[in-house]
Amino acid sequence: MKSDYYQSQFHRSVIPQWLIETGPLQAFLEEHELHTPVAAEAYANSHQDFLPSIAARIQITDVNATACQLYQVDECLEEFNRTYRNDLSCDTALQLCYAVLSIPTSKRRHVFYSHLEKIGQASKTLWTNVEVPGTQQLALGLLVSAVDVTPVETAEKELEERQQFLSTVLKTVPDFLMIFDFERRESIFQNDDIALSLGYSPEEIEQTQGNFVSYITHPDDKLSPEEMLKMHSELAADEVFSVTIRLQDHLGNWRHFYFRSAALERDEQDNVINAVVVARDITDVLKTRQILSEQQRRYQLLADSFSDVVITTDTLFRVNYISPSVRDVLGFAPADVIKDSRLLDILGLKTIADSLARRLADSVMRPEADADSEPTEIVETFGTNCDGELIPLELKLSILRDEHNLLEGMLIVARDITERRQNEAKQRMAAKVFENSLEGVYITNADGVIVQVNRAFSKITGHSAEAMIGEKPSRIGSGWHEITFSNDIKPSLDSSNHWEGELLSRRANGEAFVAWLSISAVYDSRDEFLGLITSFKDITEAKNSEENIKKLAYYDPLTDLPNRALFSDRLSQALQRARRNRHFVALLFLDLDGFKAVNDTMGHALGDRLLIDVARRLRHSIRSDDTVARMGGDEFIVVLNTLVDRTTAENAAAQVAQKIVDVLNDPFFLQGKKVQIGCSIGIALYPDDSIVEDQLIKHADTAMYHAKEQGKNGYQFFTSDMHNRAQLRQDLERDLRLASLDEEFYLAYQPKFDARTRCLTGFEALLRWNHPKRGLLKPAHFLRTAEDLGMGTRLGDWVVEKACWQLREWLDEGYVGNGISINTFERHYRDKELVKTVRRALQETCVPAELLTVEISENILMQDIGFAYATLSDLRDLGVHIAIDDFALGMSSLQYLNRLPVNELKIDRQIISHVAPGSSELRLVSAIAGIALSYDCNLVAEGVERQEQLDLLLEANCGNVQGFLFSKPMQPDEVLEYLQTGQPVLLD
Repeated sequence: MKSDYYQSQFHRSVIPQWLIETGPLQAFLEEHELHTPVAAEAYANSHQDFLPSIAARIQITDVNATACQLYQVDECLEEFNRTYRNDLSCDTALQLCYAVLSIPTSKRRHVFYSHLEKIGQASKTLWTNVEVPGTQQLALGLLVSAVDVTPVETAEKELEERQQFLSTVLKTVPDFLMIFDFERRESIFQNDDIALSLGYSPEEIEQTQGNFVSYITHPDDKLSPEEMLKMHSELAADEVFSVTIRLQDHLGNWRHFYFRSAALERDEQDNVINAVVVARDITDVLKTRQILSEQQRRYQLLADSFSDVVITTDTLFRVNYISPSVRDVLGFAPADVIKDSRLLDILGLKTIADSLARRLADSVMRPEADADSEPTEIVETFGTNCDGELIPLELKLSILRDEHNLLEGMLIVARDITERRQNEAKQRMAAKVFENSLEGVYITNADGVIVQVNRAFSKITGHSAEAMIGEKPSRIGSGWHEITFSNDIKPSLDSSNHWEGELLSRRANGEAFVAWLSISAVYDSRDEFLGLITSFKDITEAKNSEENIKKLAYYDPLTDLPNRALFSDRLSQALQRARRNRHFVALLFLDLDGFKAVNDTMGHALGDRLLIDVARRLRHSIRSDDTVARMGGDEFIVVLNTLVDRTTAENAAAQVAQKIVDVLNDPFFLQGKKVQIGCSIGIALYPDDSIVEDQLIKHADTAMYHAKEQGKNGYQFFTSDMHNRAQLRQDLERDLRLASLDEEFYLAYQPKFDARTRCLTGFEALLRWNHPKRGLLKPAHFLRTAEDLGMGTRLGDWVVEKACWQLREWLDEGYVGNGISINTFERHYRDKELVKTVRRALQETCVPAELLTVEISENILMQDIGFAYATLSDLRDLGVHIAIDDFALGMSSLQYLNRLPVNELKIDRQIISHVAPGSSELRLVSAIAGIALSYDCNLVAEGVERQEQLDLLLEANCGNVQGFLFSKPMQPDEVLEYLQTGQPVLLD
């Protein structure tokens, strides 16, 4: 202990230190078998001689001058031993025993606080540190260090008595204590609690050589010794310097510590020599403050955002806060309410102020009441808004108390209950509706027991309310009720909280009735099931008429055949069965030939009668398990089921199709009149033609159109080539719909000549379509499609008007005597628009009627001679000429020539093209010429292309001709040129 190290570190230390020999203390503990701290403490508590025994064995072997100054003794070892033993307390004696007992262990430090009660006139608090030697250094003894921390207590001013300073510091700052020497510019003492609390190991602490705190301080928070000295020098003797500094824990996180420091010693010039520093971790405190601040902000926002009006008062019940919602509820600005003190008036409290005061008086007069037992008064009043209107309010009034339960004021929450009162009124009305509803209603609870029924329930079921309450709904159900609830109703209620449907129920007298039920599940705000509300009505009568309704929905009202909807369902089922059994299905699409003529000429009533007869014949033409349906108008469709292979399917379809053709070819008799129609049938086979329903129907429809093109009154199977033609037809239909008559259509004019003189006798107007993609198209390529689209009348009107205006133009140019003949379209003729259009065109153009010839196909005329006679008579009355086109191509009858006012007969090119010497066609021409002569009709041969034909026609007495031998059809400007030059436009 006399080494240089000891001399520099012990005797020159500013910290009081002394050495206590361990042997006598060890001997005492061994003598009394006190081997643990617990045993030593128990001995001290039970033996009054413990303290004198320990004091007698205290042997201080060395002491420094600072320790002598602390104990106010001369620097004499004997005097220090005597004073120390005299002032030794029982606690200090025990701590020294604990230190001796820890010699065999690894614990090398004992820290505790002790008090000097008799030194001078003031008590001092010492922070005492005992360094314990290892078993190899027992000769060194116990090194005791003591620090007087009394100035820290004084600086904090937390206690009046100086003796309690250290205790207060230790309580407020338990984590860190440091003494900083400004002369040495370093910490001369510090504990390691702060470093250990931040997660650093003792080795890491030791490596910093006493400057650990400086190493872990945030760069922005570090204070140099000069800065610390300056700050402490500016402090008064009883002042404390405080600062918040960030320290880094071992994970790299910054934590906030609150440091407080006071001058520990000053020299004669009042310069600070050293300072004692205490610190504590306030990171959690700051977080708590932040949370509290955020909570306060949220509470403020919450109060400000309430739809209810929140009001607080002071202890004199003057308003000190009112939420902004008062503006929405009553229309007042919060500041105005506070300023004007009109709270009682605004909230409608004046009328109940006395009674309310009495109810609150007890709470108000209890200055220290239990806050949890404070009553909340709830009253309903009528407040007054800024416009003087009364607003129903619900007020909740509570007494406010602070943390000490002292009266702080009152809290009032005002709610506008206008909507609630309206809802209550609605509930009362709903109750009336419930009771007076024409539908039966019953309510069951969560257990499925009926708790309420209305009058209609009793009226429909015959069960009284008294008899049903407490019962299960199955009492009014049939045996199917429970099965349906389990299988259908419950899954629907679980998924959507609702179910609707019909159930068979029974009345009290046992009579069965069909009820339509609507069941809704009811849940509370916590989504807990409360029960079911069921309403029902007796639909027995409606059910009895349901079959009639279904019939109207799925059957054609005229023919009683399945309609399009039922057919679609039947076809879908047939295809499913065929797919499952690998069978074929044949689809026959049927369109009547000649029906439109009957319907137009004989009237819709007889047309409907004809459709009924057709349906009857179709029904008898198929098997019972096949389907025939009416698709609309004069279109029907047949489904043939259970055809095992393609050969069977083709044979069956062909047989049925031919049978239908045959039975529809037989004449019909309508009101005694014989009517002849036919049909065209298209056939498509599943699965070869298509596996898709719509596509299969489309293919059958395509085949039907092909059958019509082949001459009608027959059937055709669908082929892929038909599909291509059908696509062309669809394209044509689209183009026709988009086409502009004046821009894409025009009339070409082919001259007619006297066969002998070759003089011009007139022109035939021929319709042409200048298609933007397909070029020039003749009527044979598009007219039928146009008529199917319903464009026949519009085209016919356009042709008549265009030809008349062209004739008007030629007349104005001075060319008179050359008339124009126009072709009539079937739809235009059937729609009875032909006569109207001709009359209107003649009136608008002022063209002489005798210059206009109307050509009508013989086939069109023969469909209804009565209608033909009436139409042609009207045209004759207008003064126009009438020609029969395509004469002798159809089923000509000389009888109709007696009745019809005809001026001209035209022989079609199909006959003229085969005229040859000795041919039947030549003989036919001769016969027709004779007929024309007999009926005083002009005769025209079409399609004359060769001189040989012309010579033979002259021999047969055919007086007039037209054809490429003389001229091709000409454009209007070419006609003018011809009229001027007399040179026709010949075919190249």
